[in-house]
Amino acid sequence: MPARFPLALLPTPLVEATRLSKALDGPRMFFKRDDMTGFGFGGNKVRGLEYYIADALAKNAEVIVTGAGPQSNHVRATAAAARVAGLEVMAVIHDSRPVETQGNLLLDELLGVEVRFTNDSNRALVDTKIEEVAEELRQAGRRPYVIPRGGASALGAQGYLEFVRELG
Repeated sequence: MPARFPLALLPTPLVEATRLSKALDGPRMFFKRDDMTGFGFGGNKVRGLEYYIADALAKNAEVIVTGAGPQSNHVRATAAAARVAGLEVMAVIHDSRPVETQGNLLLDELLGVEVRFTNDSNRALVDTKIEEVAEELRQAGRRPYVIPRGGASALGAQGYLEFVRELG
């Protein structure tokens, strides 16, 4: 099992949805309340970030490079987690800078994220640009750690294995 950098309050509660079960005339149903992980309004994103941050620290990274959309929960949660761990964050965002900076983008900037816009609506371009930014940092003598767009990878999925263990 990979190392974790503890961020979340685990286990999160499992709450029965009695009215939903009744309305559907179905079996007992439950919700896993990952909105209650207790870290930076990160919800279930925090689970994967515990593994990414631990891995970044083990590799002596100094800056996280990731990306997504302008109002990304992933980027905001990553920024908060990285800051707790003493890491910088650069984010590649698809599209152009909005006229007004608000919501998660505002929080990203308040957390000190260096944001780079692709000026293109093609979300897949973010993946290429993340790698370009990481290489630019390496060329400048920095130690970047890449978290894929939206946090999607096998390492990030480790957090959901913890979710399953909590159900045990």
